[in-house]
Amino acid sequence: MPRSVVVSAADQGYFRLLDGLIASLEDGGVFARHAVAVLDLGLTLEQATGLERRGVILKRPGWDLPFPNQAATPAWFKAMTARPFLPDHFPEYDTYLWIDADAWVQDASCLERMKEAAVGHRVALAAEDLDVMEPVQLPTGGAIIDAARIRAMVAHCYTECFGEDGAERAKKLIVNTGVFALSAESPVWKVWQAYLARGLRPGAKTWLVEQQALNLAILDRKVSFSLLPQSCNWNVTTHRPLLDPSRGLLCDPGAPLHPIGILHLTDSKKLERAAVNTVSGGVMETPLSYRAFRAAFAPADLESR
Repeated sequence: MPRSVVVSAADQGYFRLLDGLIASLEDGGVFARHAVAVLDLGLTLEQATGLERRGVILKRPGWDLPFPNQAATPAWFKAMTARPFLPDHFPEYDTYLWIDADAWVQDASCLERMKEAAVGHRVALAAEDLDVMEPVQLPTGGAIIDAARIRAMVAHCYTECFGEDGAERAKKLIVNTGVFALSAESPVWKVWQAYLARGLRPGAKTWLVEQQALNLAILDRKVSFSLLPQSCNWNVTTHRPLLDPSRGLLCDPGAPLHPIGILHLTDSKKLERAAVNTVSGGVMETPLSYRAFRAAFAPADLESR
């Protein structure tokens, strides 16, 4: 049995994104080296059965922590509360690699890098680099996503959930828990759980609560961590990738020969396509979801799978 497991979560509304993530793991040969598991937050029977046929381990979690108004809380929120409890939901693994369902793996070697960064019981994850992002307009009159908006959401979470000086906290390091690696025996799990319980206690359930719980633990120097390169959790909304059409790859603009490891769509999942720069100096519209991108650019051997 593989000693490491890649875990994600989804309900039926997120299944299209989850399907792309699983397909990227299949195409990258990940199932041969890692177990793959999903927290079932409300998949249909057909969706769940299809995943199991593909070798995915499914678990429908309960609530791992008590908090106010739990009975009225939608099931998708378990993706937040279950994340610090992965060893309880999927026991017997040495290392847990979490990837949000709105992400997909382009270069599977980044998973090995994540495992290596998690040695010594450190949590391995990437920081949000907001200082160089350009504003992004979401479709159909949607919000403009920029650094100020992101920091304001983080500040709101710190204030509402933890009673902290949110504006001040949001100026500091922000790590993204949409992709992380952590060993089963790490003390980080217990610390993270305790901070999450503290954040849920006021009853303010923001979708950032588990992320900022871990951020706060890091800022309080209660846990050790390793910062992954942006390539292991490339936020497509805050940093547009560089397209190499001839190789069918999305690359780091600062290192055009190197493919990005994990593309994390975040708010860009609301976009069907986006204009990106190309390695030749032009601009091209490209799909952002895995299956659509693969259909447009991937080699024939992948198209036939």
